[in-house]
Amino acid sequence: MTLQSTSMFAAATALRQHSAATLNLQDESHGYQRAIIDAGFEGESLRLAVRNVEEEAASLSEPAMRMSLASGVLESFATLQQRVENLGSIGFAETLMGELGALGKALDWACARSIDALCTPLAAPPPKRLDDFGELPIDAIHELNMAQAPPQIRQLGDANPDLYLLEVSEETMVAIIDPDDVVTWPSSVTTFIDGVGSSDEGRWPTTIERSRSIAQATGGVTALWLGYKAPENLTRAVHSAPAEAAGGELARFQRSLGAHFPAAKKIVAGYSYGSVVTGYAAREGLDADELVLVGSPGTGVRHVSQLGFDGPVTAVTNDGDPISFTGGNYFGAHGVDPTAPLFGARPFPTRTKGTHSSYWTDPVFLKGLRTIAQR
Repeated sequence: MTLQSTSMFAAATALRQHSAATLNLQDESHGYQRAIIDAGFEGESLRLAVRNVEEEAASLSEPAMRMSLASGVLESFATLQQRVENLGSIGFAETLMGELGALGKALDWACARSIDALCTPLAAPPPKRLDDFGELPIDAIHELNMAQAPPQIRQLGDANPDLYLLEVSEETMVAIIDPDDVVTWPSSVTTFIDGVGSSDEGRWPTTIERSRSIAQATGGVTALWLGYKAPENLTRAVHSAPAEAAGGELARFQRSLGAHFPAAKKIVAGYSYGSVVTGYAAREGLDADELVLVGSPGTGVRHVSQLGFDGPVTAVTNDGDPISFTGGNYFGAHGVDPTAPLFGARPFPTRTKGTHSSYWTDPVFLKGLRTIAQR
């Protein structure tokens, strides 16, 4: 770090300490009131003395709040400034200018938000969802999320230059994977919802690789949606509660994604238990042009018409995928098998073979995804 970001952090710490000291002084006013009473004041003299102490204590609230808010503003700027300083070691001018441009937009947005916070009695909560960032460009949203992300997510961002963070928390991550640098005007956006065990941070690099394969196959970008608490194992995956809870969040995210990419074809690809989530999201109202259900145990309904989705629904299960045993023509753990004729989904463009985990490395399957994205 250079002196600039170091001094910002130091100033933020000092303001926070002064805010705490001011609040402590306010708390001590109660002791002053007791001392006035013990000193023998009474009648009008007691009333005036207590009122004066109360007024002085109340006057401390606003400066304490302002110092606390200003401390948060400085910390935000210091973190972003730190990222600017770290870019100084990059040797490629084009990459450097692109990163600096994104950081500039992020700083402008943070500045406007911070000014609003300082002028408002209640500070706005930190942004958590994509729609909290308004019309801010994707690369600037990524920079702001990198500044506030947990260490394990920042490491993934640094290790994967084609990853753009859209939403982050201690347990979830939502990102754009763009290996061909078309994030501004992609021809298609495929939202990928992974299944059982996908909330395990140790599996996130694998999910990123799968998302990258989807993006390369379709020629567009992949929105990697790890925005829910996935079942930890197959035993827990028989329950629909996690999918029901996630459905509304996925639908909300998809609306925000559509606002950022209005001209792109929007595909939602739910894989394994992720297809159950997709089914519940569809019933919430899903902003997408097509749904693809991959290795699906069901979507919680008996027929595609019950999803309430107007676009095409395509389903595929590998010939060697044992998940086919969890559903059937009439019932299953999560409803009728989406590949069953009675369900009413479209067949996949290519006939695939393999296991439950081989879809994302299978050229035949990926060719079918490309057909869907381009038709």
